[in-house]
Amino acid sequence: MGTLSLGSAAIDAAGRSLGAIGQAGRLASARAGTMLATAVVAVLDWQRRANERHVLMSLDTRMLRDIGVTPSDADREARKPFWIA
Repeated sequence: MGTLSLGSAAIDAAGRSLGAIGQAGRLASARAGTMLATAVVAVLDWQRRANERHVLMSLDTRMLRDIGVTPSDADREARKPFWIA
């Protein structure tokens, strides 16, 4: 059987290709991590809004007046979907 002999130029080219593939993978991984972090932040914001609106609905007229909010304003805010700021 014959042996395969690769020159140093071919080995260097292969190394550069593998390096580019590794870099592309790292960039894709970083983008995926950023997308995941963005999604987590959005979900936490939605949860916070939903909780705040639930608490707002539990406040009586006196408490609303103390924070400068009318009952109709509180009702309007509390009825918004959690994904609407």
